[in-house]
Amino acid sequence: IKGLRIRSKPATVLSERMAEKFRSKIGNSYAKKDVEDWQPRLKAELAQLKRQNGNQRCFDCGTQDVTWASPKLGTFLCVTCSDIHRAAGAHITCVKNFSTYLWSPDEVEMMRIVGNQRAQELYRKQSSSWQPHDSKERKVKLCTELYGNEAVQRAVQQNIAAAKRVDGATSAGSAGSTGSGIAAGAGYAVVAPAPAPVPKPQESPNWLDDWTDVTGDLLDLSVAKPAP
Repeated sequence: IKGLRIRSKPATVLSERMAEKFRSKIGNSYAKKDVEDWQPRLKAELAQLKRQNGNQRCFDCGTQDVTWASPKLGTFLCVTCSDIHRAAGAHITCVKNFSTYLWSPDEVEMMRIVGNQRAQELYRKQSSSWQPHDSKERKVKLCTELYGNEAVQRAVQQNIAAAKRVDGATSAGSAGSTGSGIAAGAGYAVVAPAPAPVPKPQESPNWLDDWTDVTGDLLDLSVAKPAP
């Protein structure tokens, strides 16, 4: 038909790809293509954080394995304890590993401003959350009690609020921040961030949120590539 412009399939696919959004574990929204492009820089920052004192062992059990993390809590975890956090539910905590998942700027900033040493001050007084030989049922119970209480969730939301300011403003003024991390003028573009509500531990778990969290993990895995 004269005058009709037909868009090529590659152009259409690219346009759709550019329109895809990525929602981080702590609530910010980004263009998914941007998040994918940022991975080398963000993964390098995570690798540096893992080498810092306190972050070289699992926060919960002390095992020398930190292949996973809770972006919501800002703690470095082992693969076994990541399963405990997942079982506790997304209304309390969340997990992702450092190699196959996509990471967003605000999640990396959360790991920077908290980390295992500061988490010790925020979340518990004892040296570990549970023992490696404890049953899974006991670990899940302890995880729910430790991280699901109102005081801890209030501290979590305060740190999340600081970590989500990754659109050019520094995080100076947040506890433990030096203003030199990912959020300090990094220039990452945030798309319509939404404030995260403070969870109420007294309420029943939101299983829809938990299912959404798992579904989001699968979408991350479908496009993420292992770090070299």
